[in-house]
Amino acid sequence: MPGRYCNGVQTLSRRTLLTGGGLAASAIVASGIASPMGWARRRSPRFRISRSTIPWPTVRRTHLIAHLTDLHVGLSTSMRDLEEAIACIHDTGPDLVVLTGDYVNYGLQHLDTLKDLLSRLPRPAIATLGNHDHWSGAEPIQETLESIGIEVLVNTTRSIRFASKDKLEVIGIDDGRTGHHDIDRACAAAHQPDEALVLNHYPPIADRIAELGGRLIVSGHTHGGQLYLPGITPWVADKSGHPYLSGWYDVGEQARLYVNAGLGHSRAGLRIGEPAYPEIAFLELEPQKTTSAPVI
Repeated sequence: MPGRYCNGVQTLSRRTLLTGGGLAASAIVASGIASPMGWARRRSPRFRISRSTIPWPTVRRTHLIAHLTDLHVGLSTSMRDLEEAIACIHDTGPDLVVLTGDYVNYGLQHLDTLKDLLSRLPRPAIATLGNHDHWSGAEPIQETLESIGIEVLVNTTRSIRFASKDKLEVIGIDDGRTGHHDIDRACAAAHQPDEALVLNHYPPIADRIAELGGRLIVSGHTHGGQLYLPGITPWVADKSGHPYLSGWYDVGEQARLYVNAGLGHSRAGLRIGEPAYPEIAFLELEPQKTTSAPVI
């Protein structure tokens, strides 16, 4: 049954989303392109919704994870866009919400707004911090998130038990852009780091993460290049130490990295190019039928 319209995108119910087809690649709904399985359609969306299915060795049932990043709450980001994105996630009803940093832009004047927004997300919800959070005040931002039941992982690991009794280890890496990351410590806390979901704001440290663990790494930070010019933006980013801009990447021997373009703006609402289009991501962890590495 069709669900509500979120930012002009008609989402489907959680049941339909989970049973709508075994698509192994990311289905993007943006710029007028409907996904092959028809689980959403365009009506002038202000953000895109991506959906990917990932075989997972430690689950017996499919579990839906919503990934939200780079809200940049403040004058540079539309509150209407943020509210509708939060409503989309709430209405879909994921099993877990993960957030990977940059909740504010600069300063702490919008903490009450951030608290009000994120209090509407489903639980459980787990987060890590980003560079703008450290520049603005990591401690009060962490306290704000934890006051509404969102656990912030600072170079440590948490085991999530779903209603189905399946377990998922989540590793949280603090921000690498500001040098607060401790990958060794975080991965050492996991029982099976090579079968863990890793939350990490800063994609350039994904290669080091993959050396120690992480079956799936989710990140933000890049805004998909923010001003994306085909051929030019990826080349400039790679030369400046940012090889991972948007979407899926193979990292290490078995890890996969997903870089979410995020929702907010660090510069007054300016994003150019499809990879930079504001995004929320849904990741489906489904039972793995073989022992091979996941193929996205």
